[in-house]
Amino acid sequence: MSSAAEGQRPSRIQFGGFSLDLEHRALYRGETRLHLTAKPLETLIFLLENRGRVVGKQELMDAVWKDTFVTENNLVQAVSEIRRALEDEAEAPRFILTVPRVGYRFIGEVRQEREGPKAGAVADAGRPRRSSLWAGLAVLAVVAVACALIWLPRSQKPTVASTAGAVPRQVSSGVQSAVKPALSPDGRLLLYAASRPQSAGVLDLYIKDAVGESGAWITKQAGASGDLPVFTPDGAAVVFSRYRSGDGAGRLPDLWKVPAAGGTPSLYLESALGAGFSSDGKQVAYTKYLASSRPLWVSPVGELSSHREIADSGYTPRWSPDGKWIAYTTSDPGGGEGDLWVLDAASLGAREKLTDRPQQIYGLAWTPDSRSLIFASSLHGPFQLWIAGAAGGPATPFYSDLDDLTAPHVAPDTNLLVFCKARPVRNLMVWEIPAGGAAGRITEDEYHHWPRLSPSGERVASVLQSRLPEANFTLCITGVQTRERVRFKDRPVHHPCWLDEQSIAYLMNVGAGDTEVRRASLGTGVTVPMARFSGRADWLAADPDHNRVAVVLSEAAGKQRIVVRELESGADRTLAQGGQYEHLRWLPGGRTLFWSGPERSAGAESAGIWMGEPGASAPRRLVPDGYCPVWTADARAVYFSRIGEHSGLWRYDIDKKSAGKIRDWRYVSFHDVAGDRLVYTQDSNVSQIYSMPVGR
Repeated sequence: MSSAAEGQRPSRIQFGGFSLDLEHRALYRGETRLHLTAKPLETLIFLLENRGRVVGKQELMDAVWKDTFVTENNLVQAVSEIRRALEDEAEAPRFILTVPRVGYRFIGEVRQEREGPKAGAVADAGRPRRSSLWAGLAVLAVVAVACALIWLPRSQKPTVASTAGAVPRQVSSGVQSAVKPALSPDGRLLLYAASRPQSAGVLDLYIKDAVGESGAWITKQAGASGDLPVFTPDGAAVVFSRYRSGDGAGRLPDLWKVPAAGGTPSLYLESALGAGFSSDGKQVAYTKYLASSRPLWVSPVGELSSHREIADSGYTPRWSPDGKWIAYTTSDPGGGEGDLWVLDAASLGAREKLTDRPQQIYGLAWTPDSRSLIFASSLHGPFQLWIAGAAGGPATPFYSDLDDLTAPHVAPDTNLLVFCKARPVRNLMVWEIPAGGAAGRITEDEYHHWPRLSPSGERVASVLQSRLPEANFTLCITGVQTRERVRFKDRPVHHPCWLDEQSIAYLMNVGAGDTEVRRASLGTGVTVPMARFSGRADWLAADPDHNRVAVVLSEAAGKQRIVVRELESGADRTLAQGGQYEHLRWLPGGRTLFWSGPERSAGAESAGIWMGEPGASAPRRLVPDGYCPVWTADARAVYFSRIGEHSGLWRYDIDKKSAGKIRDWRYVSFHDVAGDRLVYTQDSNVSQIYSMPVGR
């Protein structure tokens, strides 16, 4: 275990005849000081402090070369310098083991020397100074917490007992990956979504004893997706979301209902997502999918045709067990930041925001006494569970011994909490279209967004979402064949697009909520601003002559518009507005812009592949269903993706006015084509459901 993990800081680390002085940053062999330049020395220190585990290349570069333009070659050279100093061989290592395509691990035996008492320090005889220091800090911490709780109003105190010493227990079994857990109101049954064997990744629903092993599938090829499923208040049925697919379907979500004992699902609510029931079973809240907004509605269970809007945007509604409050989040469970809110269930009016800044939230649950909320947030890196008082006050970590935790759910009658433990992965994949065959993986267990191939197809630009909070959303350029990588210091960034083989543009959020278009040179690493938009801008596209850029601007009430800006004059022109827009690309030649609606959440007005020319007539739809369009170089055909039963890569021939499937795939988020080469992101994870008790 590393010293960091032990909460200690050694002054000197000894290994294999070498000694590393951490205070003076010096490496010795016996009494002789060895020469190591700054970055190799910091690399060695980081590997020693994280010994016992494989340290990924990206993690090393983030730690050692913070805010510096580097490639993986810098890391390779640093490790080589360390090996020369330690006389360590890569083929038969004593100290640094190379894990191909992943990273490095320090494998030597280590002995540490701790810091002694500082001058003037007083310590009890026979007791190390560190113990008394930490004891003092512990007392101060207890006093601080006690004072905070005294001054907080009683209703703001989180009321769940400490989870210290609690050990989560895996309760899913027999499946490779289980997600979206929910408990029946009495806590006796556990529901989760998983893929049946040979089901090609289609999610079905499984119900089992919450504490036993017996269980059964209750759906077949249901395609349960979107927000989290729930039991009805009587426990007799399950309501879940799934998306439509196919031409004209618009890829809207619908709510479906299936008996808890199993059977054929029936349509419950059209164009809706994420149900939440009142504890008395008389009302249901849900996200309603309209053309350009996602309001939160409440309907009487016995009269679903009537409704009342309780928020102009909201997801995952949850009634408190006492029926007095409704909690919801404005963070889209499909991806996007938002806040956690609580409103008065009686008046459906008074509300309070519980989070102090937007964050990705996936799942929330009330504690049994209706005074606190447990929710999953990725604000500080990987998803973790947090708890917040329903009347306000700062959120605090609920269970911090594990990360990548999502979808919490509590059964009030049994004080049982369930959640999903996952490690989501979105790797870059490459496929040669004419050759066919299997796709090759470019990255290993990483999470990438928005891949774009360079004009030659030899390099791919993507945004890496790191597990290190300070390194989130970094622009990476990766060689398709060589796997060599260049990383840029600007962050967080999004939606890159190539200008030419040696330069790339991307979007970066800047002060006051604005978005800047920046240009980066691969040769020098220098980045310069190109344009600035007021508010949030996404889906950058630069025309082939670099005279214009197009972006999607977000406006009030979830509305969007496509804006084309002339870089020389700064003049803007709106090309489309009122819908939802993604995947902007210029047609080869630069006269026409094309785009699609979102992968899943588009209404009929937005779904499909669209084309528009600045200053020309209204945009026209080219393909009625599909997303992520990419033109061939000769502009004779367009590649695009579909979901659901039509899932896969498709090609639309302009002359024939017909589309045909090129290959099957599932869980593909983004793709790009250059020549005959296709690059895409493949989503996967290994997830299981765990349970643990919570206190009242």
